[in-house]
Amino acid sequence: MLGRIVIWFRALRAPFFTASAMSVVVGSAAAWHGGADVRAVEFVLALAGVVALHGGGNLANDYYDHLSGNDAANLHYGPYSGGSRMIQEGIIPAGRILAASVISLAIGVSCAAALFVMVGGWWIPALAAAGFVAAVFYVESHVRLGARGVGEAIVGFVFGPCVTMGAYGVQAGGVTREAFWCGAPVGLLVALILLVNEVPDFDADKAVAKNTLVVRLGRTKGVAVAAGVLALTYIITAGAVAAGVMPGGAMWTFATMPVGAYSMCVLWRNRYSPRQLRAASATTILTHLLFTIILSAVYLA
Repeated sequence: MLGRIVIWFRALRAPFFTASAMSVVVGSAAAWHGGADVRAVEFVLALAGVVALHGGGNLANDYYDHLSGNDAANLHYGPYSGGSRMIQEGIIPAGRILAASVISLAIGVSCAAALFVMVGGWWIPALAAAGFVAAVFYVESHVRLGARGVGEAIVGFVFGPCVTMGAYGVQAGGVTREAFWCGAPVGLLVALILLVNEVPDFDADKAVAKNTLVVRLGRTKGVAVAAGVLALTYIITAGAVAAGVMPGGAMWTFATMPVGAYSMCVLWRNRYSPRQLRAASATTILTHLLFTIILSAVYLA
């Protein structure tokens, strides 16, 4: 039993769930900061729903990247890129990965339906639908949002503002400007994680015409865009504080800048050396995690 749990933990790429789960925490904390009552059941449902959609998306990505030959062509895979390798290593058949994806997505939709019954509001099904679309169609064979140069922005928007607005709304009963803006920098950091991970995947993605933003721009320009996204994260945070839509304490998130800057330096120096990029991926994920922890703490203080 423990072995199966570990296998599915790997297949779901559960460590990446922080990218979506922390947005639920940030949005909920912002609502509580604004005076909303703590709705524990609604919080758990929102968290479970978002994580389930994220997990379903990860599994769907593995399935469709297997069909396209993307993961098989990836010779530089690692813990942060190249998929879970469950299909490639013969541990889980592709059909079971697809079935698990459908089950996970169904759980996510069910949680959204339950929240709609409990809280109401048109924005719950709308935001849940956005999450479902991003999860299913990022690498789905026909739509392939991730291959059209817009996947990074769509996933960043969904995992950032969409999730924070949803989490805020189920606590406060409605959404506000702050519900959006507290998720904007978080979403940019999620998009940054994708961009950084696309650099070691460059050759495999290009081989199967998965034209991610990095493939379209090339490694050098792709890294420059990544650095710009990191800078924009802090610019938007400062602007939101100045406009009064985020508390002044949100400026403490600037303490994460050295970690993010380090990840960009590693990415730039090793952009043509895929096996040397694990530190860049790890520190980008750490930047997102620390940023969201600090921002949540500011709202809860």
